[in-house]
Amino acid sequence: MRKALVLSLAVILGLGFAAFAQGELSGEWDTEINIDPDANQLGGFFGFTSELTVTYSIGGWDLTSYSVFDETGWLVQTFDAAGAFGAFTIGSSLVLGTDGTFTSWGVDTSFTFGAVAIGIDFDLIGEDIRLCLTGDATTGLVDITVDLCFGDYLWDAAGDPDPTTGNGICDLDWAGIDITIAFPFCCADVTATLAIDCYGFQEACFSVDGIVVANIPWFTLDAEVCFELQTKTLTLTPAFDFGADVCFDVYICAPADAGVGPSGPVLAIPEIYITGIGLVCEIGGVSFTGISFWGDVCDDYKPDILGDYWEMYQIATTEDACCGPFDFSVAVYFDAASTSLFDVAAFDANFSYELGEALTFTMGLYNQFSPTTDLELSIGFEVTW
Repeated sequence: MRKALVLSLAVILGLGFAAFAQGELSGEWDTEINIDPDANQLGGFFGFTSELTVTYSIGGWDLTSYSVFDETGWLVQTFDAAGAFGAFTIGSSLVLGTDGTFTSWGVDTSFTFGAVAIGIDFDLIGEDIRLCLTGDATTGLVDITVDLCFGDYLWDAAGDPDPTTGNGICDLDWAGIDITIAFPFCCADVTATLAIDCYGFQEACFSVDGIVVANIPWFTLDAEVCFELQTKTLTLTPAFDFGADVCFDVYICAPADAGVGPSGPVLAIPEIYITGIGLVCEIGGVSFTGISFWGDVCDDYKPDILGDYWEMYQIATTEDACCGPFDFSVAVYFDAASTSLFDVAAFDANFSYELGEALTFTMGLYNQFSPTTDLELSIGFEVTW
């Protein structure tokens, strides 16, 4: 019954705002249907995801309902409100769990007075409360930031607040204060940070970014010295900029661990690696993309479009001058085990057709040949108003 009540509330907010003539109603309904013939059961063979966003705007305020559903039922429900009262800007977000239970509620408030910006951030997650007061000020040369926090909550593996791991007490224990000051000193711009928690002084750090090394324009250093009660450390971190690519994209990296003194390792740059090459060009509203990336040393530089493969070739539309309301992309992928010219590892094709300003129809086909066969067909539509 609780789940039905929450769903009813989402529908009421999603559709009932239309009764207010003074405001403006906008939204988006995005649905995708997936068919996987290789699945062994109905739940894997057929699936869908539907997202409904409805925003009612009135008097400088936006009230938004966001709902997500799939073949198993209701997944996500949030309610957001954002607006202003004079010089005060206010935002609030309420998140409900999949079983209709309360997950979190947050309120953010900010106020700007001349060169000083004040912020208040309140979060109730599960049964844990966190309150942070922030302040930013500038004189033109010196910038100061203060973060004063009370209470705390723990985080899950994904980096999100976890309401199941807190202390379960609505308290406002002292959590800590962080003060950041940015100011010019000699020929550098220095950032100073001071951290104090409930145990007292933790550390004071001074950092400088972008130190230029003479006659090596593509190499700079970031330096940070930190003072703690019992220790002092100096950390040098390298940064590389090999310049803008012309026509071809060449993936270059020079991996190096930061140098930490006085007891840590020195900064060493033993080798420079060229791990791949790519070409992107556009001809008459159609783009061609070819990327090869075979390096395992600098995987952070690997283009996301490659996924788990090492090579890809793609043809796609880029503008209406080519095909009007019709857009498409076709790509083939090769993996490291490919041994012949036409040993394709995967094929991915997508197209969309704009039936009008408010309705777009989409279809996609993905077929993975290696290392295992995986054929998927997706059909979707998007409605906006």
